[in-house]
Amino acid sequence: MRDQRSPTRNNDTAGASATKLLAEDHEAVRQMKARYEAPDLGSAARRDLAHEVFLALEVHASVEEKLFYPAVAKAVGRDGQRLVKEAIEEHKAVKNAIAALRTLALGDTAFDPRFLAMLADVEHHASEEEREMFPRADEALGGEVVALGSRITMLKNTLLRAKVTAGAA
Repeated sequence: MRDQRSPTRNNDTAGASATKLLAEDHEAVRQMKARYEAPDLGSAARRDLAHEVFLALEVHASVEEKLFYPAVAKAVGRDGQRLVKEAIEEHKAVKNAIAALRTLALGDTAFDPRFLAMLADVEHHASEEEREMFPRADEALGGEVVALGSRITMLKNTLLRAKVTAGAA
């Protein structure tokens, strides 16, 4: 059975390109946001779901920064380096937002608006990557994008296991 917290479905990743896997992560976060906004979801369940989102975003950002972005910067050249620099700055903002959100008490009324604002920033970032970076990466990396996808899957699984074992989930 697939771990519900995993942003990527392990049984669906064999032979998948890096950009496909990363886009699936984006979609998984979009789906978690929709579940979070459901009117019948209680505050404790909402907070648990927010922590699933945190985990998904942290793992996703790590694999992008360690594997995908360096490959894009190298293969796409100066424009790729510009896109990567912008994406890393956006990741920093999201990481800071997650750190701040984790400090808020369960019933803190500031949590929901801050969490949803962070997710709006994440959506902007994801849409930008899908529209600008991913097509350039697919073209520049060619067949290497599938091998990169395999490395992303392995690293993601390792990071998820480590975070769950450490109790960060």
